[in-house]
Amino acid sequence: MPRDNTQEIRPESLGAGVFDTAPFQVYSPDEPMIVGVYRDGIDIRHITVRNFEPGQETALHIHPENAHCIYVLEGSGLALWEHGEVPIKAGQFMIVPRGVPHGMRNTATTRLSYLGVNAGPEPAAGG
Repeated sequence: MPRDNTQEIRPESLGAGVFDTAPFQVYSPDEPMIVGVYRDGIDIRHITVRNFEPGQETALHIHPENAHCIYVLEGSGLALWEHGEVPIKAGQFMIVPRGVPHGMRNTATTRLSYLGVNAGPEPAAGG
């Protein structure tokens, strides 16, 4: 999955701490795009905006080291869980506990974009 961390904010560059999400909503025609928003590596592992063209998805995967929250900024699709799929749309969020298989699929004819917040420190080297 392509990743762009060129706009990523760090504690020393936080400024007023208020940001518009539009500059982070960058799309790739080939696969979902991850755009880094913020990280401190301690309390907040990272904040990203993931962007999906129609039909794109992230397959089921797990984060054994941290829980996270996903807030849908625009569009709609399916939240993928190990035992099924749940419709999700702009203005809704999902909470993903540590170690729970999850993913996202854009089933609409418009773009889907979400803000993801991963809590906790960066994984240990090799993790």
